[in-house]
Amino acid sequence: MQDVFGDFDPKSDDPIVGIREMVFQMRNAFAHRPWRTRWRIKAQHQGVFPVVLDAESRFDFDTRALDGQRIKPDDVGGFEFWIRLIQHCRALIDRQTSAP
Repeated sequence: MQDVFGDFDPKSDDPIVGIREMVFQMRNAFAHRPWRTRWRIKAQHQGVFPVVLDAESRFDFDTRALDGQRIKPDDVGGFEFWIRLIQHCRALIDRQTSAP
């Protein structure tokens, strides 16, 4: 997402900021200690971020109390939502890179 869409501001009104925040935070959690994943959420990334994939798929990613906690599936809406999010991101990237 970063390579295709560039840097993002977690406080922006960009409609995919929640998606980008969730992906960014998950990436950070695995990058530091992949076998003992914990959330590492800096102050500027703490908040509630709506993650909207389509009309039926929405999850509010609440990072306010996650810092230092071990990752649990419920933190990202469960495994099914996380897989749909990855598929949605792939589609966003494909659309962006194939645009004229």
